[in-house]
Amino acid sequence: MFWSLHGTTSSIDTLLASEDGFTLEQLLDEDDLLQECKSQNDKLVEFLAQPDNMSKMIDYVVDMPKESDSEARRFKFPYVSSEVLCCDLQMIRDVIFAQPHLVEKLLSILQQEPPLMPVLVGYMSKVVVALFKGSPEAFCAFFNTIWADPQPDSLMTLPKLMQRLMLHLGSDAVLQLLTVRPACCVCLDADVDARGSLRQPNPLSLTPHPTPFRSSALASR
Repeated sequence: MFWSLHGTTSSIDTLLASEDGFTLEQLLDEDDLLQECKSQNDKLVEFLAQPDNMSKMIDYVVDMPKESDSEARRFKFPYVSSEVLCCDLQMIRDVIFAQPHLVEKLLSILQQEPPLMPVLVGYMSKVVVALFKGSPEAFCAFFNTIWADPQPDSLMTLPKLMQRLMLHLGSDAVLQLLTVRPACCVCLDADVDARGSLRQPNPLSLTPHPTPFRSSALASR
């Protein structure tokens, strides 16, 4: 990595090697964190990809901080967490797609009443788009599986998801999910041929269609 070429150790590596241990929050507070993620620091990525840490970062992305919280909790942790989740790291995406409750937690911000906090819903939208762009096949397979065998109490069933998206059409971030990257959240009203493949959807219609879709068709759009 860059640091080793200059004979120095990054603050992240120092923290990871600490005998006293460290916390996720200490890492999120480090200015070098995102660069180290992009540099594929294996030890760092393995720590961040632990399900408990993934869950905490998603909490920072979607949960409204309290006025009494620290400045780092209110501003830095949500931003840095969203950037980590958006990094092109296959291990991060694999953990998210293997843990449906993480995706449900990410989308849980849609359960709030409008208007949504623009910054937080923007972070959520950015993460969802990054997940789709990074692994479109896995993304579509994940939602196809959820929609093929919906759980009544799940927030990710297509009717419930569509209902919440429609409720928040006043949010620019939600509109982005529906109009710029419709594949990231819903399969819009679309004609389906005899093989179950999507034809061109009607961009003026927002009627949910619970039919499995192929990521190849969506990725090319």
